[in-house]
This record gives sequence, C-alpha cells and structure tokens, in this order.
Amino acid sequence: MDVRQLKYFIEVYKSGSLSRAAAACYITTPGIRLSLTRLEDELGCKLFKKTGSGLSLSKHGKFLLPYAEQITSMIDECEAHFASVRKQSSGIPVAFSIGTLEEFAGLPLSRFREENPGVRIEIREGSDSECDAAVENGDVEFALTVGPLSGRRMDTTLLYSSLNALLVHESHPLAGRDSVAVRELRDVPMVIQRETTRSSANFRACCKAAGFEPIISTYTDDVLLLFYLPSIGQAAGIASYTLARRMNRAHIRVIPFEDPEMAWNIYLAKARGAQLSPNAARLWSAFAAYSRERGENGGQ
Repeated sequence: MDVRQLKYFIEVYKSGSLSRAAAACYITTPGIRLSLTRLEDELGCKLFKKTGSGLSLSKHGKFLLPYAEQITSMIDECEAHFASVRKQSSGIPVAFSIGTLEEFAGLPLSRFREENPGVRIEIREGSDSECDAAVENGDVEFALTVGPLSGRRMDTTLLYSSLNALLVHESHPLAGRDSVAVRELRDVPMVIQRETTRSSANFRACCKAAGFEPIISTYTDDVLLLFYLPSIGQAAGIASYTLARRMNRAHIRVIPFEDPEMAWNIYLAKARGAQLSPNAARLWSAFAAYSRERGENGGQ
C-alpha cells in the first residue's frame, strides 16, 4: 500500500461516493476505483460495502481508517517540515512593486543583511498586480506592494503613506505653485509608471473624475526616467513627495498634490492565513519595525 491509496481511501469514506471522492482528489472516477481495488487486493479484503445512500466502511475498513488517518497526517507533517527547510536553505523570495525599493525598503534590507549574513533574499520586482499574483499563487513569501488592496486574498499591513507630487521643470508654468490639483494637468504631457501599476491606474482615474483624459507621453518601469524627463522639460512626472524631495534633482520643482486620492501607500502583503518561514518572518518584522521607527502609519 502507498500513501496515495490511503488518501483516496479516506476521501471515499468521507464522501461516501467514488465520484465525489474522485472530484475532491482531482482524478477520474475509474482512477480512484482502480486505486481502491488494488488496495483491497493487496490487503485481501473489501474495505467498503454498498448501502442505499452510497458506500460505507466494512469491518476491515473500520479497522484501517484510524491507521490510514494517522499515517497520512504524519506524512503531511513531514512534508510541511521539509518544505519549510527548503524555503530557509533556498533563500527568501520577496516581491517588490516598482518604486517600493527606492522609497522604503533600501535601509531595512541593508540592516537585515548585515544582521543575517547567511540568509539570501531573492528580490523580484514588478508591477503591483504581478506582485499580488506572486503572493496569492505562493511564488513568493510576501511582497511590498501598493494599495488600495480591497478584495485581494491577502493579509496586509500598511508600512508607509505619502501624497504623490508633480515633478516639473523649473521653467514650467506650474513650477511656482505650492500645490497642484489633478484637474490642472489637462494639457500637460506626462511620464508615469506603466499601465499595469496602481499608481498609473489611480492617476488616470483621478483625471477621468476631473473630466479629461491625460496626455501620457511615456509609460516606464524606470523610476529614474520619472525624474529625467521632467529635468529636461520633456514631460511632467509623478512620484511620492518624500522620494522626490530625497532625489533632489537639479532643474526640477516638486509640487505636492492637493487631491487626497493621489496617495502613495506601501503595504506588506502575504497570502491570507499563510505561515511565513522563520527567515521570512524575521524580514517581515524588520520592515514593520522600520515603519514604526519612521513613525509611519501602520496596520490594516
């Protein structure tokens, strides 16, 4: 007998039907029937008997059931343990939405690496939707992604919140302003993050609410390009206010948005109910501690 046969046997007992057990195990009904027949042939007895409502355990099936449950449970525990070991030895896969490394993650990542020199972090950078999918599909342990995150199958913690700012050349008509509203960008060519990011979608939604379609001259994955094109007067860009102030590029004016919808919120996100490996849990805690250290908003 093998573990798979025992798992099929348990599922047939739970469902009382070969067809329902087959559906639950993602195999065909003939396949589960063959597995059960081989198990019965090996043991030399029938494990089920037919009743008016389906299948029920024979006396031999009743004897086997607790052992089968114990064996499969122990196998599952072993597999979970060694899966965790593999995660620790192979590094921590973490996804970062475009811009989150530059905005928030650099210093806590450096600190973690200094304090945990034997732990390798596998960094995967992509759009917000790509990071969300990587979390929900189990491809990464967790992600730093950009909200809002309503409707996602994830557990999240807010790490960082800032208003976005407009980046314009010092000669731009809006350069002397202390703040700006989205409605004032009707005729302004823009360079923004690529279309699949929430920042891009949010900006376009704000423009639509203001009654116009924005002029997008460039979509980019390169944060530096968001600053370069405004610095040479070819387009206006958008970045978080704090990052823009820290970059401090020549010939650029940084003007915060008045619109509360133009926010930049970075979240920690893991699959709903998922248990992180020990190393990943320490890295998650390092980001959360850095957020508290900076006095950022926390929790969701």
